[in-house]
Amino acid sequence: MIEGVDRTGKTTQISKLKSHLESCGRRVHIQRFPERNTVFGKQISSFLTNQVQFKDEMIHLLFSVNRWELEPEIIKLLESGTDVLLDRYSYSGTAYSRAKGLDLGWCQSPDKGLPKPDLVIYMSPKSIEELASREEFGNERYEKVEFQKKVLQVYEDELFDESWVRINA
Repeated sequence: MIEGVDRTGKTTQISKLKSHLESCGRRVHIQRFPERNTVFGKQISSFLTNQVQFKDEMIHLLFSVNRWELEPEIIKLLESGTDVLLDRYSYSGTAYSRAKGLDLGWCQSPDKGLPKPDLVIYMSPKSIEELASREEFGNERYEKVEFQKKVLQVYEDELFDESWVRINA
């Protein structure tokens, strides 16, 4: 699983990791979250692109439901011997909602019971300002410098675990 704030290169790095693993003969599936093509994912996409508004608690729960929507598929892939690479997962949901001031325990609760990752790769940026200069920054609701700083602080101060692998983004 790869985690981090917006525009740290998560999607780029996970694609490279997939190619490498496939070159080693492994079966690999990338699952991005949110998965915008599901019933709930479409609602999340509308929210992220500022087409609809939801209360903070409601959008947090929709993100969690989106992960639960795909849980059976993830389990099936894992049981078939396929490596599943997650481009964001429950830690992102917690980080973003926590940055909005929601309670940490409440944020984590809806994802209890989802498959646990074997490895968390955390993309750690030098600064949010550097990320803001990257292509397409600002196109979505949460891509604001001050908010991303809050999300980064949650990752660093509340979520980062010594078992995570930190990569300089």
